[in-house]
This record gives sequence, structure tokens and C-alpha cells, in this order.
Amino acid sequence: MHLRAWMVGCLGAAILQDGESETHKLEKAIAAEINAKRKDQGLTELKVLDELSYVARQQAEEFERGGLRGHQGREWGFVEERANALFGWSVPTNQKPNAQQPARDMMTDNSFDIDEEGHLGEGELRWVIEGWMNSRGHREAILMKTTVYTGVGISSKRTRIFQIFASLTAARAKALEEIARLASDLTKGEAEALAAIGKILALNEGAAVVRLAATAKTSKSVKVQKKACEAIFQLNKKIRGMKGAIPELIELLGVEAVGDEAVKHLRTLTGQSLAKDRSAWQEWWSSARKSYTAK
Repeated sequence: MHLRAWMVGCLGAAILQDGESETHKLEKAIAAEINAKRKDQGLTELKVLDELSYVARQQAEEFERGGLRGHQGREWGFVEERANALFGWSVPTNQKPNAQQPARDMMTDNSFDIDEEGHLGEGELRWVIEGWMNSRGHREAILMKTTVYTGVGISSKRTRIFQIFASLTAARAKALEEIARLASDLTKGEAEALAAIGKILALNEGAAVVRLAATAKTSKSVKVQKKACEAIFQLNKKIRGMKGAIPELIELLGVEAVGDEAVKHLRTLTGQSLAKDRSAWQEWWSSARKSYTAK
């Protein structure tokens, strides 16, 4: 059985400033505390992957937005199903990691649901960690010997938390660690960033959409932004089963440097002829995402 217990934590209503950066600090703090618990038991520390945090963050956001509790969302289902949909992976659901080098990617998660009037702050982290450690199912997930990777996601209002635990195939692990190694080049000079985008695209890894989208949105070089946008399009052409390129391209419609390229790529991938109107594309995607396959 997959570990799907859930709980409500009665946390204090500590409201922090600078929400996004503070939220990311809290995510890192949770990962660090979990690793400390593992170290206390003689277990190896988990490597934090941005790509898993991206999935966990989306799951947490959906649960907060829909007032959901538990683990199975309405948009994609469990976190494994969201990763499968976004990245074109094939992680089985309801099976916890079972090998250091599994024949298939394996994944499970812990969730924490905060009282609707509460907001997670740094001073309340102990409630999350203690709550998980005092719950048999959550504790087992934290202390699995076969887990290698993790990702933590907290919703924007800090009322939902997901932590993913995973063991990945050797090929997947190698690709993601290479993407992480190349990530620093994405923020360097134009030549280094363009070369890194080409190398990342060559890895044929659907989860690369996370780094590529961030680069398309934030790079100081318009040329790099456009190259990253093009790479998202090419990635979906190569991995037809992934769906994560579409919502990221829709978001890029609002980025001045790449909006025109994004709508061109959306039309090519989807066969739709909508204008450069983000709300129109979002409305279409809400009904089309389940059946979408890149053209």
C-alpha cells in the first residue's frame, strides 16, 4: 500500500513578508530537517531536485486552491500522475521506492494540511516535522532506506505542504543531475547560457522544462530567453507524451521578449489558432489537457 495518510496541523498564523522567497526558504528548511532526521537514524541524506519540488509545489497549490486534503488531486491525481503528465514519465502510482537503482522510477509523498486560518511560518516548522515523525506512515516514508531524491512544495498561502520521496532509474538520475550541473551556466554570459540550453535539450528529459521555462522568463538576455522558449517547443516535439510544455508556453505569452514565439509554438504543438491571449489559452487548456498530445 502507498503511504497516503493525511493530517491537519493546528499551526500559528505567522504571516511572513516577501511571500515567495520566504516560502522557498521554508521548503529548504523542511528538506534540511528531514535529512537531519534521516542522519539521526544512520541513513543517507536525500538530494533535493528542483524538478520534484516543482511537482510538489503544483500539487500543494492545487490542494490549497480547491480546499482539498489528502493526496489525490482532481487535476492529475497523485504526485506520480502529475509528474507523468508534465514530464512524460511513467512512474507507477501507489508504490513506494523499493531500490537504490530501480528498473522503474519510483515515488511517494507526505502531505500536511494546515488549518484554513493558519499559515506556515518558520517558527511552526516543528509542528510539520513532529507531526510526520509521530505518524507511522509518514515516518516510514521519511526513513525509507531506498529513497535517494526529494522535493518539497508549499502553496502560495502556506496552507498545504507536499514532500516527494523518490528513487530514479540510473538514466533518469544521470540526466537530472547533469541538468542541475548545467543550471549555473544558464545564469552566466550569453554564450555559456546558449550552450547550456543546447546540452540540456540533447538530454531528452521532459523535466528539463522546469529549468528552460525559468530561463525563458528571467534571463537578462533576450537571445537566451528566445532560445529557451524554442527549446521547450523542441522538447515537446521530441517527447510527445509530456504535457508540461503547454502551460509553461502559455505563461510565456505574458513575457514581452518571447510572447510572439510562445504563441507560434503553441499553435504548432496544439493545432489551435488562438490569438496571443493568455486567458483564452488557459481556458482551452483546462478542458484539453487530459487528451493533449503534441502534434
